[in-house]
Amino acid sequence: MQQLLNWLRGNDIPNWVTFLLPILGGFFTRLYYRRPYRNLPNLDVALKEFQGTIDKQSSHAIKIVFKNKTGKSVKVMNAYVTKVTLNMPLHTLTDRDCATGNCELKFRDDGDCSYYNKDVFDLQPDHTCETAIYTREKPSDELLQCKSIWWRQLLRRPRYFVLNYLTMIDYRLYMVKTVL
Repeated sequence: MQQLLNWLRGNDIPNWVTFLLPILGGFFTRLYYRRPYRNLPNLDVALKEFQGTIDKQSSHAIKIVFKNKTGKSVKVMNAYVTKVTLNMPLHTLTDRDCATGNCELKFRDDGDCSYYNKDVFDLQPDHTCETAIYTREKPSDELLQCKSIWWRQLLRRPRYFVLNYLTMIDYRLYMVKTVL
C-alpha cells in the first residue's frame, strides 16, 4: 500500500484527479438524465377490459388508455410492450417483432374506432388516446387493477409485462418504462 501511495505522489496524483473528475462527473450526469421514468405526473395510464376483433376474429383484449391531465400538449411516441410473462397470455395473432419479441402498439383517438398505424400521437389537454393488446383469454381483475410493487419496479421484473413509451412535454423528452 505504501508503494502505491509513493507512486501516486511521484506521478502527481492531484493533476490526475482534476483531469478525471470532470470526465466522470459528466458521464454520471448524462446517465442520470437519460434514466427511464416509472411514470409521469398527471399523465394517467389505465388498463381496461375490451372485446375487439383481430384479423376478423372476436377476441379479448386489454385496452391501455392514456389520459392527459398535464394542461399541456403531450406527444406519446414509440409505445411497445416488452418482457411479456406467462401470466399474460397473448393472442397468437398479436403483432410481435420476431427479433426482440416486443409488441408494437398503435394508437386510437377518443371517438375514432380504428387504430392508427403511426408511432406518434399528439395528446391535447384533457383528452385520451387508446391502444390495445389482444389476449387469448379474458384478462383477470388482478391484471386490470395491477399496482406495481416497488421491488418489481426497481429490478424491472414484471408480473405481466413492461409498457415502454416516449413522451415529449415542453420540448423535453421522457423515456417511460412502467412495470406491470
